[in-house]
Amino acid sequence: SPLGFDHAAHQQVVARNKLDCTFCHPQGPGTTPDLGQCHACHRHEVKEAPAKAPERCTTCHEASPDLEPASHVLGWEEDHGAEALSRKAKCGNCHEASTCVNCHERRGALSDNPHGPGWRSLHGVDARRDPESCVSCHAPTTCETCHENGRWPW
Repeated sequence: SPLGFDHAAHQQVVARNKLDCTFCHPQGPGTTPDLGQCHACHRHEVKEAPAKAPERCTTCHEASPDLEPASHVLGWEEDHGAEALSRKAKCGNCHEASTCVNCHERRGALSDNPHGPGWRSLHGVDARRDPESCVSCHAPTTCETCHENGRWPW
């Protein structure tokens, strides 16, 4: 298996931190946690995460091509936009949110306004219709930060 997992060691950590099984298994006992659940703890994104939870991928994952999703085939980089923008995309399991911007900037694929013409006046409609599409790149607080006190930022 590409995932080396020691359940007994995790049970000890959970008990030591006065958590219960539902912390890792919110769907109930015997279910396999979503990798996002594992990564949130190991990236210290949740306050209950033990301070010593290792962040290195190789702690649990062997270096293996089996870890790449089936979609990551030859030519994927040139044709991944629709999948990456999909609500079902699980890019965050392996990639930081900044990965998209950093790669696109290196390739010259982003301008000062990656949203295109008319975005400033029309983005509110899209944001209300599908707020999940915004958080694929932006922090959930981006709207409030930009529109302080309900005002236009420009």
